[in-house]
Amino acid sequence: MLKGDYRYSEVIPMVRSYFDSYLFPLETILDDITSAEVANSSHVVGSLSDSFKTIEYTIAVLFSITVIVSCSVAYVLSQSITTRLTRLEQVAQKVADGDLSADSIVDKSGDELASLATSINRMQQSLLSLIGSINTVTGE
Repeated sequence: MLKGDYRYSEVIPMVRSYFDSYLFPLETILDDITSAEVANSSHVVGSLSDSFKTIEYTIAVLFSITVIVSCSVAYVLSQSITTRLTRLEQVAQKVADGDLSADSIVDKSGDELASLATSINRMQQSLLSLIGSINTVTGE
């Protein structure tokens, strides 16, 4: 391109000419491509933001459902235990007061409360048998 000795004042117009001929069109093309990529990036960021909002909403809904289901299960279980304990307490209180005519407790759950119900029923039957034996002995 530049061959030979040139003075500064001669080189500047030539460099300017090369810039206008070759580099300026290339710079314009790169600017256009960059503008398109910036616009595409903005679209992608907006799409990601929408996706994150959807994920956050989904997490919030699932968390709420989990809390509601957990509270419902806890309530049902506590009601079941409370009802069974109340029934056991009523029968035990009647037996403690000497009323051995209370109905037997039927609990087929197979857990500790069912074992307690069986024990209370056996205690009631043992007391009835003991009192019957005492009545038989004293009646003779």
